[in-house]
Amino acid sequence: ACGYGVAWPQPDLSMSWLERQADTPYPVPLMPGGCGAMRRALFDRLGGHDAGMGRWGSEGEELSLNVWLSGYEVWVVPDCMVRHLFRARHPYRVMAADVLHIRLRLAAVHFSWQRLARVLDHCRDEPEFGRALAALIQGDTVLRRSICWETRIRDDDWWSRRFGLPW
Repeated sequence: ACGYGVAWPQPDLSMSWLERQADTPYPVPLMPGGCGAMRRALFDRLGGHDAGMGRWGSEGEELSLNVWLSGYEVWVVPDCMVRHLFRARHPYRVMAADVLHIRLRLAAVHFSWQRLARVLDHCRDEPEFGRALAALIQGDTVLRRSICWETRIRDDDWWSRRFGLPW
């Protein structure tokens, strides 16, 4: 797979790779984990990686969204290549409820209540929705939300308009 940043075209927050847009660096909505670099001081200011996200995926997307909403930008450098080993199987157990919990947590931490409601409504028919929602409620989601919102200068509506995301 070859991608130049990622987006969430649907409210379930499933990642979609973006096509190359230019030969020179340009802004993208999100960057997957392992494909980015930033100054340590900014990483610390933004609260680092969200430990409540669990073991599997979306940490780069969560950090990218936090970067944008805190007034910074995420750019792709199209000539840089990061290779990732995609295995046929995960070397550890990945549960559907955990993956859904990560997506719900990301929305609960960073989105307005209206956009969070859209995500919840879109995901409510998932078989593991109850378990994922219970994990969200039992965790430190509210604390993480308050930490992230301290650095906010933009909201998720601005971000959605900026990248033409339809939902």
